[in-house]
Amino acid sequence: MTAHKDISVIEIDFDVYQSIVARQRGFDDSPNAVLRRVFDLPTESTELAPGNVGAMMELEIAPDNVELPHGTELRMEYWGIRHTGKIQNGEWIIKGKHVKSPSAAAIEVAGGVSLNGWKYWWVKRPSDKTFIPLESLRYQ
Repeated sequence: MTAHKDISVIEIDFDVYQSIVARQRGFDDSPNAVLRRVFDLPTESTELAPGNVGAMMELEIAPDNVELPHGTELRMEYWGIRHTGKIQNGEWIIKGKHVKSPSAAAIEVAGGVSLNGWKYWWVKRPSDKTFIPLESLRYQ
C-alpha cells in the first residue's frame, strides 16, 4: 500500500503566518516541517514511510487572501537600489532564489535584515498597467 497525499487548505491570519516564517530554519524549510516541530510530531520521512496508511496534509498559506498570478512583476527599493523579481507558479523569485512570502523576499533583498515585505514590495500583475503597492491589495 502506498501512502497518498491529501491536500487540505486552512486559513490563517498574518500574525500566525509570520510566526511560522520566523521559525523556518532556511528557505527550504517548509511550513509543514515548522509545524511538525512546534507540535512535536515525527518528521515527514517517518510519517510517509511505505505502507503507512496515514496521509500527510499539505498546508497552503495564502496570507490575507492576496493572490498574485503567474507573471506578476515585483519591485522593491532598498537603500536607494531597485530590486526586481517575479511570481512563477505561485513562488516569489528574487535574486534567483525561490521564496514563499513578501517578507521572505524582502529579507532576501536586505541580506537577512528582518523586514515587513508587505510595506516594501510593489507589484504589477499581468492585468495591471502600472505597479501598485502590495500592501494596498490586502484591504481590497
